[in-house]
Amino acid sequence: MILIISITSLQFSRLQQLKSDVEKVDNTNPWIQNTAEQQLDILRLLPKFGYKNIFADWTFLNFLQYFGDSNLRQKIGYSLSANYFEVIIDSDPYFIESYEFLVNSISIYAGQPQKTISLLEKGLETMTPNVPQHSYLLWRHKGTDELLFLGDTQSAQKSYEMAANWAEQSSAEDSFSVAALSRQTAKFLEAAPNSNPAQISAWSEV
Repeated sequence: MILIISITSLQFSRLQQLKSDVEKVDNTNPWIQNTAEQQLDILRLLPKFGYKNIFADWTFLNFLQYFGDSNLRQKIGYSLSANYFEVIIDSDPYFIESYEFLVNSISIYAGQPQKTISLLEKGLETMTPNVPQHSYLLWRHKGTDELLFLGDTQSAQKSYEMAANWAEQSSAEDSFSVAALSRQTAKFLEAAPNSNPAQISAWSEV
């Protein structure tokens, strides 16, 4: 046990040193990207000791620091957003609040909607209509990305149908209205794949 704690302490120290190194660098070069990626490698390797949900929270805070660092953004962009959420979902796929940031940071800022969809699918594999609450929102996020960013109306229709199905089985307060809206969007897409009302509804979520 002492050995494990020592290793963990060393890994945390290395992570803090890497973060400090990135903050000190002023010029733009591939080293900055590599160092940021090393941070993520350490996040993946750190032992969780049964506290995966706490680790996911801590990783999310690291993501917020990365995402909000405008100087770093100018150097390496938003390309590492997906890497943070891979760690978060692997640690705690039920961390439902984090998916809102996942969708915006990866699809819109990093321009990787296909990666967003892949991560949403990974999270949904572990979920049910009631666990966690509001899990049906992930189906809506998936449908929105498929419709607006990929132009895949058929997949979007299926995702909105799943959102409606899950919402109808959910005990969450807003589930009834979400089910009705999702079912309506799916019908719009079935009747007219290029439906303006469906796209307007999707853009209103974005």
